[in-house]
Amino acid sequence: MENAERQALQRLYYALEEIKGISAHMPVGQIMGLLLVALYENKPLKELAALSDSHTSTLSRQLLDLGIRNRRMEPGYGLIEQRQNPLNLRENHYNLSLKGSHLIKGILKHLTRKVGLA
Repeated sequence: MENAERQALQRLYYALEEIKGISAHMPVGQIMGLLLVALYENKPLKELAALSDSHTSTLSRQLLDLGIRNRRMEPGYGLIEQRQNPLNLRENHYNLSLKGSHLIKGILKHLTRKVGLA
């Protein structure tokens, strides 16, 4: 394996450790939903689904679980916030919460740092 490839995998490994600090059992779909919201903040569900080539119903469930309360009305991860569009009450826009912003900064710290090879 090339040195650059090893370093990239190490950075990814430690970035995933940040997520593991929130939950060791967070599904990949939810992680991708979190990254999608981080990339495209303040977008409605329909646009996020189109950007990710996901079904709105699937993405909606994933985003609910990332919010304050999950789809079973249990505590969620608290990583994103959902705000209703005042001009269209059936449309919600999604943003990172403060906790979500801290997590993304931690992930980026690992993805952008240089790592030593062991």
